[in-house]
Amino acid sequence: MLSQQHDEAVRALVQSLAEPYLRDMAAPWRAGDCAVCADGLMAAAEESLMQPWHRLRSAMAKQYALDTGANAPVPDDALLAHFGIRSHEALLENDVFHEGILCVLEHVRDMGISLWGRLREDRPALYGALGIAPDDLPAQVHVAGENRVHWRTVCVAFQSGRRIIYTDNVHGYSMAAGWLRFLSLLAPDGMAAGVRALPREGYGWREYVEPAPLDSAEQAGRYYTHAGYLLGLLHLLGTRDMHCENIIACGVHPTPIDLELLLVPQIEALLSPIAAAWDKTVLATQLLPTPIRMYGGLPRDIGGLTGTGSGAQNLAYFRGKPILATLYADEIAQGFSQAIDAMRSLDAQSVLDCFSGACSRIILRSNKAYAQAFDMQYRLSLTMDACAAQAEMGCYLRQLQPLLPEEVLEAEETAIRKGIISRYWMPVDATDLMCDGRRVASGFAAISARERTYHRLQALAGDARRQQEIIRGVLSASAEGRLAAWYRSLLLQKAI
Repeated sequence: MLSQQHDEAVRALVQSLAEPYLRDMAAPWRAGDCAVCADGLMAAAEESLMQPWHRLRSAMAKQYALDTGANAPVPDDALLAHFGIRSHEALLENDVFHEGILCVLEHVRDMGISLWGRLREDRPALYGALGIAPDDLPAQVHVAGENRVHWRTVCVAFQSGRRIIYTDNVHGYSMAAGWLRFLSLLAPDGMAAGVRALPREGYGWREYVEPAPLDSAEQAGRYYTHAGYLLGLLHLLGTRDMHCENIIACGVHPTPIDLELLLVPQIEALLSPIAAAWDKTVLATQLLPTPIRMYGGLPRDIGGLTGTGSGAQNLAYFRGKPILATLYADEIAQGFSQAIDAMRSLDAQSVLDCFSGACSRIILRSNKAYAQAFDMQYRLSLTMDACAAQAEMGCYLRQLQPLLPEEVLEAEETAIRKGIISRYWMPVDATDLMCDGRRVASGFAAISARERTYHRLQALAGDARRQQEIIRGVLSASAEGRLAAWYRSLLLQKAI
């Protein structure tokens, strides 16, 4: 049987399990005369439900290679036979595979039902905050964001053509609201931009940001001066993750659309000495050129002003051609300096009060590390009984990050067993690590994000010149095609 035929057989198997879940998810949408939206959610769910199979098949191929020494691709028939799986129905005897499917089903069902209910309940508030008229019916929905397995983000399009983003990542939208309050303190001249958001209890909405080209070649200088200004603000507020998929080029403004890693505390358990020093530079924002190595490939730039990626809309354009940041190092450095000067005029406590009650996301592992953990879990399920595999998985996670508290590692084990990347948070005024509304570790950070940022703002002029040198250096290296070498040199010289 060909791989495509196996895919079709597994899809039929999964759909037989999914039918009651998806029927429940679609029911309120169909009753509300939004059948097209229901169809869109069901199609997205069917794709999400294939992910456990893709993970299992990948794990089988890797374990087969270890068992036999084979290097060439192996047909699915041989993989299934090697592991004694005589039918597609027998796949459900693999606890990890079966639990992964059920977890996806429960999540997408609950997400779809709650999305409909919250959309109806919040119509008056959505009109006031985001301008969605009460009689403007949903016309289409599609899953967006980085996690297409356990949905976190959904785009809702209305009959008028307006679009908004829904998420259960409420803390990121609380930060977005705080960011707008902060900008009102120091940027009445429009030097920086943000997005309107409507945070709710346990979820939130934000406006959909459309990319827009520059109106003239002369606007390129303004765009990159604004980019430098944004870089200065994000650096001083200890922001991370401003990569190419989290920035939208909107006219003369690079606009951040995901601020969940604003006001990030420094956590010693997650940082080596070099990483701790790195954490204090403008490079940590990832707004500047940032090389990462993809699976088995060459380094790729994911920087918010320079990187490229699937669906990224971060590059400034004029008449269909990109305007490269590497040509505007002076403007970016100038904008950075203007941000430093603007912040000097503000009281640090007033700045931090803009974010009172918000939470910062804490990332314990990279997406690559989580992918490797999921792969390990499936491979163990093929070679050990459930108890032995669980014990081995616990050892594996502890070896990866031995400094994490035991209660955090236990929470990680539970989530990974379900195929979930847990989302951890920390209130900006506290040091406890939170997940799903509960505390998983007390005193996880040495000091709160608020206290750390306060000290940073008090000494904001101290290393401005060094940061400008880094800005010019990394842009020059990117322009000359030696970005990865520049980063290596910086680390070897401990010049950060």
